[in-house]
Amino acid sequence: MKEKTDPIRLIFGLKLKQFRQEKGWSLQELSERSDISPSYLNEIEKGKKYPKTDKILDLARALGVEYDELISSDLKKALGPTGEILKNKFFTDIPFEFFGIDPAHIIEIIADAPVKFSALVNTLIKIGRSYNVSVEKLYFAVLRSYLEIHKNYFQELEDLADTFLPGEEKTEGNLKKYLRTSHQIATDTFDGEKHPALAGLRTVLVPKSKKFFLNRNLSEKQRIFALARESGFRFMGIRVRPLTSTWVSVHSFDEVFNNFKASYFAACILIPKTTLVKEVRKVLVEPRFSHRRFFHLLDQFPVSEETVFYRLFSLLPAYFQLEKLYFLKFSSSDGSRGPRLIKEIHLVGQHDPQENRNGHYCRRWSGISILDEVLSQGNARILKTQVSNFESMGHHYFEIALAKTSKDGGQESITLGLEIDDTVRSKLAFLDDPAILRKEVGQTCEKCALFDCKDRVAAPSVLSKTRQLAEINKAMEELR
Repeated sequence: MKEKTDPIRLIFGLKLKQFRQEKGWSLQELSERSDISPSYLNEIEKGKKYPKTDKILDLARALGVEYDELISSDLKKALGPTGEILKNKFFTDIPFEFFGIDPAHIIEIIADAPVKFSALVNTLIKIGRSYNVSVEKLYFAVLRSYLEIHKNYFQELEDLADTFLPGEEKTEGNLKKYLRTSHQIATDTFDGEKHPALAGLRTVLVPKSKKFFLNRNLSEKQRIFALARESGFRFMGIRVRPLTSTWVSVHSFDEVFNNFKASYFAACILIPKTTLVKEVRKVLVEPRFSHRRFFHLLDQFPVSEETVFYRLFSLLPAYFQLEKLYFLKFSSSDGSRGPRLIKEIHLVGQHDPQENRNGHYCRRWSGISILDEVLSQGNARILKTQVSNFESMGHHYFEIALAKTSKDGGQESITLGLEIDDTVRSKLAFLDDPAILRKEVGQTCEKCALFDCKDRVAAPSVLSKTRQLAEINKAMEELR
């Protein structure tokens, strides 16, 4: 990735363009007066280049301004608010280049309408602060959007994974051997009881000693995935990356994106696509959904169920043309506080719990109702299939949800959902299986029109307000 937007270059470019336009000069005229090429001046004004001291002196003499005035980060009155925005960390940390947005275009917008632009961006920054949108949250939101745009499938990473230790099993021993022999990385363990501050971390990399530490309390599957991810960082030559498996602090978007790449790579080598695709075909052709066969699919790989679900999310669009998907993870450590949405990615726009965090999620969702089931039954693992009918939106989804009790005694669920359309009906032979639950569901209690719902935990306040507004508008129309 390119380096992130530099506010110093942006501000200098804006000031230079402002001084030039006040003189009524073209780039060619300023070039002739300063003996600096028009192309280089254009690069400066667009914030792509920052001139050396001698060039700045030439520009200051040509424009008839003081050197200090030209290099100052203070902009003139019309552009003053914009200067503060360009220096704002929230704004400058946005990875514009990642999405192909040239900061030069931003400069052009600022120059054309500085007051309106300043007002707009200031509003967005204030909204972000009001909703506690940190730079870290912004990075993860950008990554989530990127994954959704690419349908969470990346052929270049799939191809790279195919070339990693060909013909060798990706066992814990082989992965440790690869790190040791190919990159001189030794593996060791740490004890969370001796180092309480590290108890919540799965892994820690110490670059100076070239040691990769794993928490001694990790399960075998967790150790293998951690080693596979570290192997991914090394195999792909990634240097800008986090040093821990759990985010302690986020320094750049590159770290977030590279961590995703290494995790995707790890899933590729531990869950070979040819094997998973073959197993999925067996599940889809059955006239009835087989819990036994699906558990077999999950358990034959040396990773967690969540990782297999996530891998399915990547391969179903690419190999089965099942593209209208969503992946959700909920956690509940205390039933009275309700479930928390931990992870979400979706390729179907209508189903977006992220937008409803301030409400009470519908308790009829399979990923939420199954949390209560695993708690009441005391089972280690429960699998549930359901067709959820969002009548208010006219959409229907087939969902597979799995819940289990976590090490800390709480409950976690993962859900893979597909919007039911003609493609899904043609691919899922078991869709009419009478054993699959069918439920009317809503988004949140606050928006739900199912007034007789026994699972409701909050009044339909948003829906009532919407209906009241509709009645007001109708009455106003009648006055005409």
